Amino acid sequence: MPVLKQARPGFDQQLALALTQKDKRAPSRLVFYAVVQVGGFIPCESELGQAWMRTVGDEFHVFTSKKGERKYFAGDLYFWWESHKAEFETFPIYDEWRMREFARKRVIPLYVSALKNR
Repeated sequence: MPVLKQARPGFDQQLALALTQKDKRAPSRLVFYAVVQVGGFIPCESELGQAWMRTVGDEFHVFTSKKGERKYFAGDLYFWWESHKAEFETFPIYDEWRMREFARKRVIPLYVSALKNR
């Protein structure tokens, strides 16, 4: 885990760059990155969040925490991808993850519930 935390800034920066360059593979990778964190968020004000906003526009749902922090929620990213995946290149690891029992029985229902409770 410490190695992953140390590598995260560089990873975020590279993914933001891929989004900015309109790499058709980048959206699926961003979605995978968030959804496998089960309830993960991408801060809107981060470089990655700003690149995402330029990719999807300002009509994408933004979660605002009690502290006023604006974030993109993994569940919203999941549903966005399911609606837009034909426009981009898929990420095979995401497709594999989505079919796993844990994702189908735990994570995706969590995202459905969060959407209903909005």
